[in-house]
Amino acid sequence: MSWVQGCCSCVSMRAEDERLGRKTKVLSVRLRDTNKAYVLDELHQTPVVNNKVAGMSIVLIASPNSDAVRVYKRKNHEFEGESEKVVEVGTNGAWEISAKSLVNPKTGDSLGRIPEVFVSFWFAWFSFYPDTLVCDGAFNVNPDARLFTT
Repeated sequence: MSWVQGCCSCVSMRAEDERLGRKTKVLSVRLRDTNKAYVLDELHQTPVVNNKVAGMSIVLIASPNSDAVRVYKRKNHEFEGESEKVVEVGTNGAWEISAKSLVNPKTGDSLGRIPEVFVSFWFAWFSFYPDTLVCDGAFNVNPDARLFTT
């Protein structure tokens, strides 16, 4: 039995939290003293997600084959597509994904990457950040209204 399948005794939770299963893998974004968690399995289903954290518009771009997710500032842009090809909604203009930024090759616009991004099991993250907001699977419906909080 692997550690993922076994018990979780190495980090104890301050209190039980029923919003997610203890071993649910999450991507957590920290901005301006706000923490927001996204379920990795849901990000694999919707690889390009427009959302907000602490009032800042962001875009999450998930790899379909791993737990890798890049998070960028998106300002007033809105994106759709797959993890390898991201296009801006309305213009259908393709943006290039790089390690440091999301770049529009036609205009030269560049959107910086968010550095405070972490992948962990929910029980471990919640132990240290119990005030974390949890985004449900309806990412693009209403980014601020579809939250569960403690």
